[in-house]
Amino acid sequence: MWRNPVLGTNTLSLDLSFFNKSLSIEVETTKNNFFEQINKVISNSELNNLFDLYKTSFEQFNRYSKRLENFVNSQGLSQANVFPEPSEVEYNLFRFIETFNYAVTNEIEVAFKKIKHDAQAPLALVYYQGKLSIAYKNKNGELSKTKNPVSVDFLEGETATRAKNLNNVRSEFVVRSVISKRLPVGQQYILDATAGFGQDSFLLTTAGANVLMLERNPVIGLLLADGLNRLKNQSPEQVNLNLRFPVSITTNAGKNICKSLNFTSVYLDPMYPHKESSAKVNKKMQSIQEIVGLDHDTDDLFRAAQSLNASRIVVKRPKNAPFLGNKETNDSVKSPSHRFDLYYLGKKESTLFPKILNGFVAKDLLEKVKNLKVSPAQNQVTYENLLACRKVINFINLRQESLFGERGKYHSIVCAYSGLLGTDTLVARRIDFDTYKKYRDQMINNLNFEVPGDNEYRLQSFLKSPEFAEQASKALSELEKKSKSKPKTKAKAKSSRK
Repeated sequence: MWRNPVLGTNTLSLDLSFFNKSLSIEVETTKNNFFEQINKVISNSELNNLFDLYKTSFEQFNRYSKRLENFVNSQGLSQANVFPEPSEVEYNLFRFIETFNYAVTNEIEVAFKKIKHDAQAPLALVYYQGKLSIAYKNKNGELSKTKNPVSVDFLEGETATRAKNLNNVRSEFVVRSVISKRLPVGQQYILDATAGFGQDSFLLTTAGANVLMLERNPVIGLLLADGLNRLKNQSPEQVNLNLRFPVSITTNAGKNICKSLNFTSVYLDPMYPHKESSAKVNKKMQSIQEIVGLDHDTDDLFRAAQSLNASRIVVKRPKNAPFLGNKETNDSVKSPSHRFDLYYLGKKESTLFPKILNGFVAKDLLEKVKNLKVSPAQNQVTYENLLACRKVINFINLRQESLFGERGKYHSIVCAYSGLLGTDTLVARRIDFDTYKKYRDQMINNLNFEVPGDNEYRLQSFLKSPEFAEQASKALSELEKKSKSKPKTKAKAKSSRK
């Protein structure tokens, strides 16, 4: 696999000031709208490094988790509690938290503190169209509109296209060189010790092998974990691909992970300098290579690989490059631009299904939120419950207007479909102060609690409900027809007055 130049060991800085803003931008937002919104951010992040982002993200998640837990443990609607349906920010935050399922906990602080926040850095960490990404910046300090953010994607793009045809996958040079012909492919366990963006690992697991990826760069580890999560969440079949980061086979953490595992092959693809005339994609990533550097410990990687429980080592090198560690071999698989050198360690290939590393480092970090259940009584949406809930909420807002007015803590309560709980419930939708002030008297005095947009908001949420999606779609169409017809009526009225 060609390893993206961001994968070296010397990443020093990253602009983290765009990250929180990017969480609030909807997944469906177009490229132009994304950059228009994100570039309004003033670069004044209080974060010092990537570990600070890790800590603050978990603090936000724990606050949400506590709100949800309180709702579940309470009497629910009878006490006018409102289910805290996640916002776009919180849903994206969940995805970010989920990437740490693959992170070796004891290694996070040291590795993440090395990635310093720098508002002048040429690269920024963002969520872009539902993917954790590295975005480029222009000379004005804004995110560049001319270069697409870089992410790991096993579902779309070149690698996904290559993996769609199994016959083509089996003919890939990396598959031919790494997968042994002596064992059924389903019994083979591959260690990709320099995972990078995971393209080669994905091809190997698509061919039928079990693959464990190790990545030591924390930024690439996060992108890789994000891509792997999306792959597993959307794949109808089991994906025999796993990850640990930020670790290497040269560190104690990496050695401890691998010591009880038996591998058919260990695959090494260390970063090497790219020539000025090399592929176009290398030019796109040139600024990243300047910051990150190269793998300067390739000999250490090779020695560490030789100490593992493995039958052979496969090393990917440029076609005319010297052998790794100056250790020659007569067995190589050659492509037009690369060479896959095979080194046999004299260890017998196991005929039994190997012991493999399954699942996460520990339990799923989102397990608590995913397993919280709401009782039928709490989730019973009736007119009486809805009316009682609105009365209490509006009474509280009325009494606390002076306290909460500047903070914008006004809510419209609507019956909606909960994407997190998978059922309909009451959710709070924040409204701005002017809207609240305009409709407050009407809501309380006339018991008319409709705020413009409530119907559309509710119906949009029910599009995700298997039971009500069709009805919601029809109702939204009717609302759209009505809204289009209203301006024409007003226009006629004006002309008649003239």
